[in-house]
Amino acid sequence: MTPNKTPLTGIGNIAVTWNSSGVPTLTAGAVSPPGATFTYQWWSNTGIISGATSSSYTGTADTSYYVTATGTGAYSGTAISLTVTPTRTLLQSIGATTVTWSSSGVPTLTAGAVAPSGATFTYQWWSDNGSGWSSIAGATSSSYIGAENIPYKVVVTGTGAYTGTKESTVTPRRTSLTGIGVITITRNGSTLTLTAGAVSPPGATVTYQWQTYSGSSWSNVTGATSSSCYAAGDTRYRVVVTGTGAYSGTRASDPVDTPTQVTAIGDITKYYSTLYPGAVTPSGATVTYQWQRSERNWFFGWSGWSSWSNIGTGSTCSFTSDGTFTDYRYQLIVTGTGDYYGSATSATYG
Repeated sequence: MTPNKTPLTGIGNIAVTWNSSGVPTLTAGAVSPPGATFTYQWWSNTGIISGATSSSYTGTADTSYYVTATGTGAYSGTAISLTVTPTRTLLQSIGATTVTWSSSGVPTLTAGAVAPSGATFTYQWWSDNGSGWSSIAGATSSSYIGAENIPYKVVVTGTGAYTGTKESTVTPRRTSLTGIGVITITRNGSTLTLTAGAVSPPGATVTYQWQTYSGSSWSNVTGATSSSCYAAGDTRYRVVVTGTGAYSGTRASDPVDTPTQVTAIGDITKYYSTLYPGAVTPSGATVTYQWQRSERNWFFGWSGWSSWSNIGTGSTCSFTSDGTFTDYRYQLIVTGTGDYYGSATSATYG
């Protein structure tokens, strides 16, 4: 008596994988029932494929395939898979190339995102130096360090399950500086600070160099390379800004003349009951006046002089004679205004 054989009941869907060159490998699905013994045969839309009798087959894109499993031993019948046509997906687009700049003005180009998401592809950068596009040897990553004012394009080419090409073109150009505002002068006692005006266009990145004028030419102030600068009196200054990164060119501010420092005031003199200031150095300086007085009292025995107290701001001061028990002394502080800065204190009178 011949035992009955078990029929094959089905075969799963064919799986498709791709190598980087876009060649598909087809792999047969699982055969039912589990544990069955059988042989494979691959077929294409043109008929049986000679010698294609393993569980996988290396085919070609856009060709239809199916696989049959025929029972052997204790299994009988033939199971036929669904037909599959391995087709590569077209690349849809590539985003705009972005440009970033080093501080010295060298552009780095970075390719935009490729669609569809998850696509596999290669990069190739091209340049046009005036004689047409040519590929850049070795420039096959997602970014490329280029040069200013040269057209570039990046071409992506689908690999594996993806096909087609997409490209993005860019010409990296730096933005020119257009101006720098007026220098401001800040006075703090005998210290002058210069501050550069706003640079145009807004947001530009720049370096600073302060300069002084000798009467015939401008000279750099050593170490004065920030947006502000300590200054000497009675000197002509300007600041030169130079674009960095995405900005180019230089701009020089309008020059400014720093005020002249007040360096001294002569001795106080008295005429009747009025005190008069001495001459201010330099001659002709415009100043404000602050008269001060100090006193000491010997009623309880001589003591030291009191701290100076402000008593008036006019160009003259009323003199108070020494009292019965009190001595007085005076001094005058002058502070430059207008084209003059700094302060000077007179010798004590009284």
